[in-house]
Amino acid sequence: MIDTIKIFTMINKNTYDKIHNKSIIKTSYSIETGEIFYNITNNHLKGSYDTSLSVRVGDGSKYKFINMYYLEIEGSYHKIVKGYNSHNGFYNLYEICQGLINLVSNSYNVTLPDIKHWFLQRVDIAIVFDLENQNNIKRYLENLHSCNYPRRNLKNYSDYGRYWFICPWYYYNIKNI
Repeated sequence: MIDTIKIFTMINKNTYDKIHNKSIIKTSYSIETGEIFYNITNNHLKGSYDTSLSVRVGDGSKYKFINMYYLEIEGSYHKIVKGYNSHNGFYNLYEICQGLINLVSNSYNVTLPDIKHWFLQRVDIAIVFDLENQNNIKRYLENLHSCNYPRRNLKNYSDYGRYWFICPWYYYNIKNI
C-alpha cells in the first residue's frame, strides 16, 4: 500500500500569501551581519485522529520556478483518513494525491492548480503481511537485520524495523503515473 507521499507544484503570489500568513516561519541568519540566509515556511494541518500533514511554501527558485512560488505537501493520506497505516490502505496514487490537494485547498481556502500541474517527489510504499503472532513478527524483523544490500543506505531501528533508501532523486509528474 502507499503510505507517505510528497508532492509539489508552482503557485502564484496570492496563494503563497494566504498559506504563508497562516504558517510558522523558521529563519537562518547571521547575528553578526544580520544577513538572512533562508526562510522555511511550514505548517502542519491536523487531520482526523490527530495526524499531521506538512504544508510548505517558498520561493520558486528551489524548483527552478521563475518569478513564482512553490507549495509542497507531505503526509500519509492513509493515516489522515483512517487513523492508521497498518492495513486496508490505499493503492491508487492519483486518488491519494487528489485527496491531499483537496484537503489543503479546503483548509486554506485557496484554489490550487489542477493535478496535472503537480509533481511527485517521494512515495513510501509499505508491504503488509499477516504474520499471525508476535513471535513470528519478531523473527521476521530479526531476519531482515541480517540482510545486506550493498547499494542501499540502511538504518536499523532496534527490534521493530529496518529502513532502505532506494529512490533516486527524480521527480515524476503525477499525470504520467
